[in-house]
Amino acid sequence: MNQDKIEKLREHYQAIKELSKDLTEKDVADCYENCWVSLPFCDLLANLLDYKRRPGLWTYKDFEVFQTLQVGLRRAESLHPVFAEGVYQGLGRVGEEYGELAQSLNHGESKERVEAEAMDLLVVVWRFVRKDYDIPCGKENER
Repeated sequence: MNQDKIEKLREHYQAIKELSKDLTEKDVADCYENCWVSLPFCDLLANLLDYKRRPGLWTYKDFEVFQTLQVGLRRAESLHPVFAEGVYQGLGRVGEEYGELAQSLNHGESKERVEAEAMDLLVVVWRFVRKDYDIPCGKENER
């Protein structure tokens, strides 16, 4: 997905946030009960309502990071279905990604490149904490 599409999606998300200012729990419950829109959209509305109820707990930046993490996880799982064969190899993967992040800083790479390396590290740490190293070979899709 290119930057223009991502920016357009961000704009749509901002518009949805604006239009949902008066959203109530009843509205969201009706959305699920009556199924007049897709379930993922109901989930989005429920998340927006949750963000409104707990100001400061979640922000748009948090949402963006989780979205980027989810995309990164799917990409990583596609490229590397077997994360590691054991905890030590999993920790080695974390170390490799940390090293790449440190190198990007040491070599004075752009802010965007450093942030991309940090996200790669987050993806690998997430897979490590999720214990993807415990998945037997060939059983990746049975989580």
